[in-house]
Amino acid sequence: AAVLFYASRPVPPRPAADAARAARGAELYARNCFRCHGADGHGNAQIARLAGQQPVYVSETLRRYRTGTGPRVNPLMADATRLLGDADIEALAAHVGAMP
Repeated sequence: AAVLFYASRPVPPRPAADAARAARGAELYARNCFRCHGADGHGNAQIARLAGQQPVYVSETLRRYRTGTGPRVNPLMADATRLLGDADIEALAAHVGAMP
């Protein structure tokens, strides 16, 4: 029940601290992420919402997917993140953190 409550709450937009980094992240998102997470980053019942997530959390999670470590191992995410460098991950995190 708590999950449904929090999922229904609006996420206040936060502008990216580095606009150039977020713009690079937008390019990467448009190529790699939108198919599953949606153009707006809101996901669905099976796919996580990315829009508005804390950039530090997104960076750490993407690195874990890339290395196949951590509590959530996901073959699709491992494949999607395999070729991302650290700068790409930081750019994606900046972009999705600023998405409303």
